[in-house]
Amino acid sequence: MVRDNLQALYEKLPSAVKLVAVSKFHPVERLMEAYDAGQRVFAESRPQELAAKVPQMPADIEWHFIGHLQTNKLKLVLPYVTLVQSVDSFHLLEAIDKWGRDNGRIIDVLLELHLGAEETKQGFDEEELWSILQAGVGVCPETSGHPRPDKREGPIACDGRGRSEAEAVSGIIPSSGEYPPYWYFRVSADRFLRNMVRAIVGTLIEVGRGKHDPAWVKELIETGSRGDAGESVPGHALFLSKVRY
Repeated sequence: MVRDNLQALYEKLPSAVKLVAVSKFHPVERLMEAYDAGQRVFAESRPQELAAKVPQMPADIEWHFIGHLQTNKLKLVLPYVTLVQSVDSFHLLEAIDKWGRDNGRIIDVLLELHLGAEETKQGFDEEELWSILQAGVGVCPETSGHPRPDKREGPIACDGRGRSEAEAVSGIIPSSGEYPPYWYFRVSADRFLRNMVRAIVGTLIEVGRGKHDPAWVKELIETGSRGDAGESVPGHALFLSKVRY
């Protein structure tokens, strides 16, 4: 039965698609049936069950973890898996990263998104996802604030007293046929200065056009030389997206 079902699936799947067999709650004997039929990727959702099955299965299996993972259970999961499919918080993401650095491994992860309105559900919301994907923000030289959770460095806008942190992400929206391509810039900060966003956008456009290397932006921040930055762009398309408390 297991062999027949797998063969039927293999015949339908494109060659580039990798089938992951969710093996939770199934005994090792059933997993071995799938293994003998050619299946090599299995996924578990319970740390203790995963840790118990791994020693009983062949060493060439690729294990994934698909359930909610608590940080105090990392040692039961991360030594065995190549992918954690259910990272739902900064805390867990940082814990996995720390474990990987301490143990000389890189653990691939998938981020779990919270798309519904149920507060009991877990996962990242839109703003949290952007904060991971965007260029990270450090701390202004004069401020004693805390860095971002992902510890990366990136563009910072300061008012001379180290009071303002800002992050920006930009890209090109391709033509849809009805509208031509256009640039978009998303900027978030703990406070905004006069013309700050317009200056950031003008500076990034010069980098995007190849007039300056990205390292130039860092130099501008470190020197605080506004006169050497790009020109402020018109504010025609500038609008407030969200205020967070």
